[in-house]
Amino acid sequence: MAWFLFLPQGIMKKWIIIVIAIVAGLAILLFVAHKVAEHIIKAQIEKQIEGSGVDVDLGRVAVNLLNRSVTLHRTHLKVQHDDASTPAKGIVALDAVIDRARVRGVSYKNKQLGAKSITLDTHNATMVLGSKTGDPTLMEMGAMRVDVDQLKTAAIAIDSLTVAFGTGESDRNRISLHTLTLNGINVDSLMAKKLIVDSITVDSTAIVSRKNRKIYEAPRVKPLLWQSVQRIPIAVEIKKIIYNDLDITYNELAAEATTDGVVSITNGHGTVTNLTNTAQGHDRFFEIDLTALLMHTGELTAHCRFPIDSLDNHWEMSGQIGKSALSAFNRAVEPLMNVKITDGEMQRLDYKIEGTNTQSHVWLTMRYSDLEVELLKKETHQKRGFLTFALNDILIRNSNPGRDGKGNLRTGEGTQQRDPQKSTYNFIWKSLIPGIKQTVL
Repeated sequence: MAWFLFLPQGIMKKWIIIVIAIVAGLAILLFVAHKVAEHIIKAQIEKQIEGSGVDVDLGRVAVNLLNRSVTLHRTHLKVQHDDASTPAKGIVALDAVIDRARVRGVSYKNKQLGAKSITLDTHNATMVLGSKTGDPTLMEMGAMRVDVDQLKTAAIAIDSLTVAFGTGESDRNRISLHTLTLNGINVDSLMAKKLIVDSITVDSTAIVSRKNRKIYEAPRVKPLLWQSVQRIPIAVEIKKIIYNDLDITYNELAAEATTDGVVSITNGHGTVTNLTNTAQGHDRFFEIDLTALLMHTGELTAHCRFPIDSLDNHWEMSGQIGKSALSAFNRAVEPLMNVKITDGEMQRLDYKIEGTNTQSHVWLTMRYSDLEVELLKKETHQKRGFLTFALNDILIRNSNPGRDGKGNLRTGEGTQQRDPQKSTYNFIWKSLIPGIKQTVL
């Protein structure tokens, strides 16, 4: 039993009053200290962002001195510029809401600011990168959570992320990611403008590209995939990316066509390893592995090795396409070549491509049977009777090996020059054509 219970009643009453007064005084002091700390922190944040080109509505700042935490509630970030030459370089527009930003275990030792953890929860955000006079990139992000541990490692979870870019109606691209998780982000390296990540997982990815060649576009060189990685303005080192449910659709409307040619990859999954633009040791390549359906029919496998160093432009790709009806490729062949496949089955296609930034060389074996095609008129898309007969009975090898599997197995080999004004998709797809031509014709 507490000792003061044995005190006379009058003295005990005074002690109780004194204790209550002390507790009340401490509570008031703590409340005042919290409010002063909140005011100081809010003023410091506003001072730091002043002149940055970013408008910030901080909302409410809450400080807990007992566990040394600071929480920002409902922070609204906005940027709106006429060009990208402001301090917020490269950002034309930004509209983002941070529902809650919390820093716990704040410490300050040896002139170094530390924290036990940082948690950031955001609402939807939109951002425009580039210049209003150029080709802006639009980014739209769903809910995001950032967790930082001891200011050393971080993890980020993003509900959805969409990136749209291109040159108006002539060239449009859209990338949509769902449930994106980044683990093992090195915080120290970010301070040195270097991004090091242990792993990234993406549950769903959809990529849609469309090229309209009826619309004039000023000639410009398009970077290849690996060149884009090499040109990232900071050092990047991502050890592994795991992706699932990948869909890629490339549409092209030729200058004389009436409908789009389409190449599609669906139900894809695989990995990207050693994605970096900093050559280390004997590493020459970052690698991509893919398993998917090509044109919704044949199983496609691909193993790609792309160069890390910009001084080494050698790349490799190999794999196979499984059993599929050849007519499934009409969506790509008919609009672009005025040729329609009416019959035939491909049992298997094995390929290997080696190339540089300017050309590629393919080795290809395609096993197929009963191939028949129609040659079409450009204007009406009607069948050219005599030329179709000549094509099927004279020029085309209808089966490989010959009918009933008899005869020699023909292999194809050839070189393809790259059109620098066309995409990586176009370069890889066109790289197969010389081998297919040597097999079929």
